[in-house]
Amino acid sequence: MDRRDFILLGAAGVGIAAGLAGCGKEPAATLSPSAATLPAQAPVLDASARAAFQALADALAPGSAAAGFADYLEAQLSASPGQEMLMLRYLGVPAPYADFYLPALAAAQAWSQQSFGKAIEALDATSVSTLVGDIAAGKPTAWAAAPAPFFYFVLRADAVDIAYGTRAGFERLGVPYMPHIEPAGDWS
Repeated sequence: MDRRDFILLGAAGVGIAAGLAGCGKEPAATLSPSAATLPAQAPVLDASARAAFQALADALAPGSAAAGFADYLEAQLSASPGQEMLMLRYLGVPAPYADFYLPALAAAQAWSQQSFGKAIEALDATSVSTLVGDIAAGKPTAWAAAPAPFFYFVLRADAVDIAYGTRAGFERLGVPYMPHIEPAGDWS
């Protein structure tokens, strides 16, 4: 968000607050539609993409698949702009983030086919580990997406976050979970 957008957003917020002041109603009940009235959004990830992301994430951060990495990624790619918790947001990459993840996954799938003759989700753990090492090293030759090592970095950060950045992840590591501010949930 640039300075101009920030100022416009702030001015809009002040205007809404001024309009609601003294109205005697709960703003959330009148301004925010319930989840039941929102139109259903089509999934961003198909079954193949979910399985491939699960395999890649688990190779990068063991336990991330069991922690629900594909569900996490789907939820974050479907989130409203500015509400995502993906590493890309914190790196200043502009949304929508599906425009990063889906082409990078397609490039990784192409490299998997070239290297092993199979889709990522059909590889054994050793082959996925080799594939991830190739991506980290920038070995894929016809990579039609963001640079392979950058994809590795971002996907690894997201996988570590879901595998170890939650209360359950802290418990698996044997580290006491002591948040400064208690989160409402793990990531949803």
